Amino acid sequence: MHVLAEHLYCEAKILARKQVGEIQTPYALAGAKIREEEATRVMKGKEVREARGIETVQDLMIMSARNIRRTLRVREVLANPKESILFATILPFGVFGKPDSVDCSSGDQPILLELKTKKELPRRGSPWPNDELQLAAYMMGLEQLGFSPPYGTITYKLRGDPRQTVEFRVKLTPELRSKVESTATRVRRILEGTEEPTPPDSVNKCASCATEHREVCRYKLC
Repeated sequence: MHVLAEHLYCEAKILARKQVGEIQTPYALAGAKIREEEATRVMKGKEVREARGIETVQDLMIMSARNIRRTLRVREVLANPKESILFATILPFGVFGKPDSVDCSSGDQPILLELKTKKELPRRGSPWPNDELQLAAYMMGLEQLGFSPPYGTITYKLRGDPRQTVEFRVKLTPELRSKVESTATRVRRILEGTEEPTPPDSVNKCASCATEHREVCRYKLC
């Protein structure tokens, strides 16, 4: 799960995942040899160069933008393989994301497609808040690559019966942008150790957490 979305479920789990090595601090990608401002400037077309290996944030952004633009030209869908990355999103406040896929069939702007398999489908006529936050963060990351996605989609499939699905469109409203930014700031401070995470509010969350996470978590309820 994306760390921003996970924040809404259990902040303590974010810190536990970092302690067992599953999450690095923001911009720890191979040492993050450049500043994010430089990466953003590159994506605005001030510089263009071939990425000869993914060693920096700049390399990752260039590779992602090139692959999305290439897919827009052929009007196809670009999906991230399970074990590798064809495109990623990097936000200016230090969050790395690997979306499921992006629909480039319009030839104009990419539209992110997120697929979620859940034990129950949303019933309120809107996506689950954590999934909406994750998709919004991904769309803001596409903006950092120089695109202007009009919306993104979340499709839910029922785990017990995949034929039952529901789809939602998510647009980047000012309120949603603000929520992404405030959440990302909170997550970054927890990962950096400048703020303490809020303890879980349910023993069920702790019971369902992975053993390696519970072993290092000092906020666990069981």
